[in-house]
Amino acid sequence: MKIRWKLLILLLVVAVIPIIAVRVIDALTMYRYGKDVAARSRAYLYRAAELELTDMLTGHSDLLSSEDRSLHLMLKNQAKEIETRYIGPVPTDHDRVYDSAQFRPDADDPPPGLHTNPRYSRLRSDGTRVSLPISNAVQAVRVHPEADRPALADDIARLADMTGVYRDLGDSFGDLILWQYTSLESGAHFSYPGKGGYDPDYDPRRRLWYDLTKRTHTPGWYPPSYDATTGRIVLTLAWPLEKPDGGFLGVTAVDVPLGALIAQPTNSAAWSEASGSITLMMAPLSQLREFGFHLDDEAIAIGRDEDIQPVILLDSDGPNAGGDWRQTIELSVLQTDDAAEMATIRDDFLNQRRAVREVMVGGERMVWAYGPIDETGQSIMLITVPYAEIIREADTIEQAMMGEMRDSLRRSAIAVAVVIAIVIGVALLASRAISRPVMMLSNAAQRIADGQLDTRVDLRCHRNDELHQLAEAFNDMVPKLRDRMEMRNSLQLAMEVQQALLPQRGPAMAGFDIAGHSIYCDETGGDYYDFIDYEPLGPERMIIIVGDVVGHGIAAALLMATVRALVRIRSTVPSTLADAIADVNLHLCQSSFTGRFMTAFCLIIDKGQNKLRWVSAGHDPAIVYDPDGDSFSELEGKDIPIGLESGWTFNECYRDGWKPGEVIVLGTDGIWECRNEANDMFGKDRLRELIRRHADEPAQAIADAIQREVRFYRGQRAQQDDITLVVIKVTG
Repeated sequence: MKIRWKLLILLLVVAVIPIIAVRVIDALTMYRYGKDVAARSRAYLYRAAELELTDMLTGHSDLLSSEDRSLHLMLKNQAKEIETRYIGPVPTDHDRVYDSAQFRPDADDPPPGLHTNPRYSRLRSDGTRVSLPISNAVQAVRVHPEADRPALADDIARLADMTGVYRDLGDSFGDLILWQYTSLESGAHFSYPGKGGYDPDYDPRRRLWYDLTKRTHTPGWYPPSYDATTGRIVLTLAWPLEKPDGGFLGVTAVDVPLGALIAQPTNSAAWSEASGSITLMMAPLSQLREFGFHLDDEAIAIGRDEDIQPVILLDSDGPNAGGDWRQTIELSVLQTDDAAEMATIRDDFLNQRRAVREVMVGGERMVWAYGPIDETGQSIMLITVPYAEIIREADTIEQAMMGEMRDSLRRSAIAVAVVIAIVIGVALLASRAISRPVMMLSNAAQRIADGQLDTRVDLRCHRNDELHQLAEAFNDMVPKLRDRMEMRNSLQLAMEVQQALLPQRGPAMAGFDIAGHSIYCDETGGDYYDFIDYEPLGPERMIIIVGDVVGHGIAAALLMATVRALVRIRSTVPSTLADAIADVNLHLCQSSFTGRFMTAFCLIIDKGQNKLRWVSAGHDPAIVYDPDGDSFSELEGKDIPIGLESGWTFNECYRDGWKPGEVIVLGTDGIWECRNEANDMFGKDRLRELIRRHADEPAQAIADAIQREVRFYRGQRAQQDDITLVVIKVTG
């Protein structure tokens, strides 16, 4: 392909790719920004919803708790008024009591104040409602057909003036109370407001609230049921009545419409209309069955009757149409899609904890806020909101931003097409003038790549343009390349020299197997080890030294070479090991290596006196392994590194004797401070375990095993420090 066509392609790439890249980057930035804004918005909306739900839960729970206390107090007073009327003689002068059959407009003698109210309507079989005549001026009495009406005259006379009591106690509750009534064991049933509309076979003594109150003799709430006259779903709060002699008299109660207790939770949040409320009762299923409650199939499937379960009493999203009083409303147990999740929530219920949680119900993600209503923890308020409704605004923002991103990409595509057309035209016109100097530059670059570093490019005809600048850059590059190559050769030579300064093999010493190696992380390093026959102190003495210069590179390598030279020179002069190291330290402190120092561990194997002598100049202790006792010890020292303080007095330590099989390991921190890809250090414990595992092998095999294990532990991570190791194994 000719250069002009390549130039055309180059210009297209140079012109178009940046535009595409910028637009793509803009689009990705907008995409990420949109996602980030949406995520932040969702998090903010969720946090705000948590606070709103907590406030709603507190307010709704407090309201229900307050209403519950007020209703209990009211009903207690109502019961007290009734029981008081059974103390003393039967009154002979009392208000007229109207029979429930008289509460109809066409009755011969209708009660006063008879009227209709949409709140009091009866559900027909076809689903429509018909108004039920009532009177707020009087109460009504219904006598069961099988009861002896003359025998009930005393009961009717005693309770004839209860109308005012009902009215005074119930007026403060407004629409919260549907009916106030008293059912006696004798068969008389008093109701306020006065009403009719009872089925012929209706007997309140067969209702669940009456039966349980009689059996337990305890006031309390009872699950939803259908009202006998209106068919509405009501909750009943019942209170037992006692005769003066302590016998059972009957039950007085109030009916509260379901809707009055489960009004939809409202607030200023956009999702408030989608929220719902549920009132729960914590009770064993076996107890519910014993009291005659019906459970739906899901509740029955739970199985374990003795477990306390959250039973749904009131549900703002549940059925509220009404029905026949003979029917029993089925109770349901609160469930989520995740049994473990539901177990946690049930535990919160049992321990009276308030919480806001995300749950899955019927495949839909919901947010639940719940907490106890009363001090016993048996009643729980639960507010539910679909999670999608809470974050709807964030989803709308995200969709809008994604739409804007798509529009931006379409505009970018049009712009790129226009630029391509312009570039093609310009490239065709300019390619001839550009192709020749480009070819000259290309040829010059090839000659430089071939090693002709005296190559120069002359583009005087393009002196003021970028091609001329490129040619000048080529010309300036040649001496820099030459310098770089010379520097590389110098480093290679320095590496070879430094490697030559290290022992090429382990020393030969009867009774000992010694091996060592050093691996630098750069071309040159600061680690150092050496084996020196120390004849000035007598025969069969050997110095083994391991050192670590701070840092690595050229400066560290020079300091290492200096220390090696000083140690070797000083080893020819008879003295103690401590004095020899002190002399090396003095010379190093007086040199020009300001601010640099070296840790060193210098060990003498003295076969003549059967001793190990050593000086530790700020270096880690040597590790000694005794295979007979499977124990480790260390050769420690307390001196400072070489090169820090010229007047320092070094201390020589010693140990008597050695045992066959013992292994002594001297090393630098590049071994135990080596880090893997997870940034964990190799550590000395791992090193000791390696020594124990390979203690029966030759010294070189032990050293190779340690080197291999450190390299494997490091993995793909680059070596960060020099690694030096000397292994001494006692063989006899």
